[in-house]
Amino acid sequence: MLALSACTQLPCPQPGPPGVGGMVRGRVLDLEGQAIAAASVAPADVTGAAIPGMMRARTNDQGEFWAAQLPLGFQYVLVARFPGANGLVLSTLARPSADAPTAHDITPATSLVVLATMKGRAGMPGPFTPTTFAQVVARVQRALSQTQKPDMRDAGAMTDWLTARRGEDQALATLLDDLARESAQPGSREQLEAAVGAAPVGPLDAFKPFF
Repeated sequence: MLALSACTQLPCPQPGPPGVGGMVRGRVLDLEGQAIAAASVAPADVTGAAIPGMMRARTNDQGEFWAAQLPLGFQYVLVARFPGANGLVLSTLARPSADAPTAHDITPATSLVVLATMKGRAGMPGPFTPTTFAQVVARVQRALSQTQKPDMRDAGAMTDWLTARRGEDQALATLLDDLARESAQPGSREQLEAAVGAAPVGPLDAFKPFF
């Protein structure tokens, strides 16, 4: 079984070389930019459905997590759920790397971008350019700081907010369209599940999920 392992000490250490696959790291943050502790983070498809056989991690007091042994060649949605959120779910797009953990914070801004670009799709996210994703997230974050924030538990309210921001910011609209076009070729969830099931046991497999 592939292991998604949580950082459980401060400062958050970098993981050692994984037995197989790629690595990601990041923080889970709320609308005010505050760290969310004890958030459960799991790799998922574009619908937010977790991938069987991949363990969840739990963020530490600084909102930090890291994950290893994610099969390479796939892009992921990382989904964060946490106590007392009343149904609030945050997400981001992630591309693991075999060389060092790639940084992927999970925030309201990343969640809005995921909604805007993945809505109505199936399977795993298609290939995307991290630079494009970072640029569009930065513009969405700026809009969140300057306008009334949407209800992040209401997909309709989030969509309406995004539609209004697209109308006000042509650069944002262009970046969202670019990201949607880049990621339009979906990855196969079935191929990923096969890769998870066929993965050899690695040194991080001893980690257990934190529930």
